[in-house]
Amino acid sequence: MREELNTYNFGSTNDSDAYSINEISVVDNDNCLDLSIHQEVTPLLNTLTTDMEDNNLELEYHDFEDHNYIIDEVQLHNESDSTSSSNVSNHFMTNFSIDSELAQWALLHKIPHTAVNSLLHLLRKHKCFLHLPKDARTLLLTKPAQIQSIRDVQPGKYHHFGLEVGILRHLSPENTLQTEIKVVIGIDGLPIAKSNSNKFYPILAYMRPTSNIVFPVGLYFGTEKPSDSNEFLKDFVNETKHLVTHGILIENKLFKVKIDVFCCDTPAKAFILRIKSHNGFFSCSRCEIEGEYKSNRVCFPYSKPNSPL
Repeated sequence: MREELNTYNFGSTNDSDAYSINEISVVDNDNCLDLSIHQEVTPLLNTLTTDMEDNNLELEYHDFEDHNYIIDEVQLHNESDSTSSSNVSNHFMTNFSIDSELAQWALLHKIPHTAVNSLLHLLRKHKCFLHLPKDARTLLLTKPAQIQSIRDVQPGKYHHFGLEVGILRHLSPENTLQTEIKVVIGIDGLPIAKSNSNKFYPILAYMRPTSNIVFPVGLYFGTEKPSDSNEFLKDFVNETKHLVTHGILIENKLFKVKIDVFCCDTPAKAFILRIKSHNGFFSCSRCEIEGEYKSNRVCFPYSKPNSPL
């Protein structure tokens, strides 16, 4: 810098130096510097040059100190910001759970489990979400399905849903005003398709007179109807006997249970009662008359007053 200042020779006061200064100062300007301005500026420049020579090392040292001070201040500020950010992050994580938010989102928008599983798989690729479960059932806290008791009833399978479960689920407020629950039971075969012989044989029920909602009590599936009606009805009979004997407790109130009606067609009635079908001899459930075959059907003429009933 001093060498650059010397080239201008601001320290001289003769006219030639002043002229040269004016020439240099107006390289890109047509106006010349005023001599009075030159005389005021020159002492200031000399003083500045002398101070820089005497204090060069000291200035560099102070510059270095100031620089370190600034760095330390910045580092302290960054550490403070980091601590504050960490505190905010901890507070945020305390009051926000990505697990519960994802679960609520999936339930609110009815997201399929397959889609939730894919989302969890993507999120777990980032280290911030390694704590997330791999499966939607864990995220949604889905209870494992209870093992259904399916037993063999030849030649098919049978599952008992339960009469008491159906009553508790479908009991209407009008029924709670009474002391007795009347149940209607219906049993009948139900073909599934015309292409095969598979069929259902359900046990259905509803409560009357206030409820007309039909609910399943038991369900049989097979290629034909159950071969043994006692085996088919065993679970239903055992539960019904218990309910009829002891009643059912609902909201600290004991209700009596009564099987009011069995609703069946003629073949189903014969199957349940273990009697001959309606088109066979001795098939009447009300008498012991053998019957006669007339007009392509079996009839039970009541011709003898003393016929056993």
